[in-house]
Amino acid sequence: MLATSRTPMPTAGHYPLRPLPLDDAARLFMASVRRRGSVAVPSPDTARRICAYLDGLPLAVRIAADQLAGHSPDEVLSLVSRPETLLDLAAPELPARQRTLRDSLLRTHRLCTWEERLLWARCTVFPGSFGPADALEVCADERLPGGVLAAAFDGLVRHALILPPEAHGTAFRMPGATRALGRQWLDRLGEEREFLRRCLAWSLREP
Repeated sequence: MLATSRTPMPTAGHYPLRPLPLDDAARLFMASVRRRGSVAVPSPDTARRICAYLDGLPLAVRIAADQLAGHSPDEVLSLVSRPETLLDLAAPELPARQRTLRDSLLRTHRLCTWEERLLWARCTVFPGSFGPADALEVCADERLPGGVLAAAFDGLVRHALILPPEAHGTAFRMPGATRALGRQWLDRLGEEREFLRRCLAWSLREP
């Protein structure tokens, strides 16, 4: 049985699937394009370039494929290359809760604890990969002390808002659309300047 869920399923013996590798994402993208009967069919190279911005997320792949109904492949590439734009691209045939990445992420946001939401926003200052120790150094304060932050970090990983390392790796990362939405919240919280400053100080200390 294949099932989707915004939180880990409380069943024994389940196997969580990771985001799609780039080649698999490109194949899914082309299959979605052909299924729609789009006139503008991208080249394999353009399909891979589009999917490189989608973080292996099947919903993002489906939404991007739907954009070919009204845009050229190069225009779609330009749209998905900007995470703040990708957030609001729509697939009208999907259920309302999945019509845009923003809709899907907002559902997850409602499932998060207050501490997870705060850490989500603060972790958006990392421009690339990071780990729990980095989040502790940059994001902790009296509102989000160490033990609370560690639990919130684990929660964001369970919600697939922070993606765990590949096999034998150590680097966590946040998908582009997830980061874009969290950064909007960080700005609304009035914390963007402070945590960008902290992240800059952290990066200057990194070897």
